[in-house]
Amino acid sequence: MASVAFGPDGHTLAAGNQNSTVSLWDISDPDNPAPRGEPLTGPDDPVDAVAFSPDGRTLAAGDGGGTVTLWNIAGPGRPVRLGEPLTGADGDVFSLVFSPDGDLLAAAGDGQGSAIALWDVSDPAAPEPQGTISDSDTESVSSLSFHHDGSILAAGGDSSENGTVGLWSTTDPGVRVGEKIDQPTATSTWVAFSPDGRTLALGNSRGTVTLWDATDPNRPTRRGSPLTVPGGSLWSVAFSPDGRTLAAAGHTDDGAVHLWDVADPDHPTAIGRPLTVQTGFAAVLAFSPDGRTLAATTDDGVATLWNLDVESAISRICAGSSGALSREQWTRYVPRLPYDPPCGTSQTCPPGGAC
Repeated sequence: MASVAFGPDGHTLAAGNQNSTVSLWDISDPDNPAPRGEPLTGPDDPVDAVAFSPDGRTLAAGDGGGTVTLWNIAGPGRPVRLGEPLTGADGDVFSLVFSPDGDLLAAAGDGQGSAIALWDVSDPAAPEPQGTISDSDTESVSSLSFHHDGSILAAGGDSSENGTVGLWSTTDPGVRVGEKIDQPTATSTWVAFSPDGRTLALGNSRGTVTLWDATDPNRPTRRGSPLTVPGGSLWSVAFSPDGRTLAAAGHTDDGAVHLWDVADPDHPTAIGRPLTVQTGFAAVLAFSPDGRTLAATTDDGVATLWNLDVESAISRICAGSSGALSREQWTRYVPRLPYDPPCGTSQTCPPGGAC
């Protein structure tokens, strides 16, 4: 399992698999995910990127052969493949994103040509090529993120020789927006716009995340101090839907997912302890539409889900521990808050009495 994406309904999770299939899961109950039908077939190579259209009716999958396959999943139990695979990306498709209005699809090719392919998918049954963006400053492109108005695409490079991140116009493909954003030489960089488009997060293979004020995309400026992950080579950064939380993960010393409160991007603060991934290094992160669930995939082919709803977690743990919530349990299940167990030592109260 190389990638995951939440459907807009928040109840469907798509997972790209190394056996050239895509799995759909019903996660209405995140603690008990259930498969939705048989895995989707069509790609000839491992699926390294998946994305839902904003209306949830179309699912896109990018594979190691540089092609993108589309399915109509308006009825999740009966997905229908749409036409022939789309071509134009160069090399493995590691990043695949729909524009916020769903009319444009972008795919980043991890080949030496550094091509970003664009298609008009306003009619998903008849996609139209919209040209390509050639990011000649990088050896390849491994990360994409749309600005909230869809007019700008941020591209993160893999081992760029001069360490730059590019912002590109989607209304005039191939035209750069503003100046290049410098990154350390010979690093890989992953990008994510905040939902309101005001902040751009850049995570690199040296374990550093920087935040940039993108209010004026032509002149992005640094915000706050860099965020660091111990011994980290970051592979993914993601904002929560409300833009208040930033998650980052990758090939790090602690093999965990780090969270920061970025409600004030000039003064970000760590949220609790990192989330532990039991099955390997986290490769791709995705927040559910309501922000209550975080998903991460690993190279071992496993997806992990975390419930980020603190109140829900407290209630569940209290109920499962007969009212006793030790400091160790709190640290494990509710790392975002200082130890203050609300359920006390017992949930059993005398009739009419005080607990």
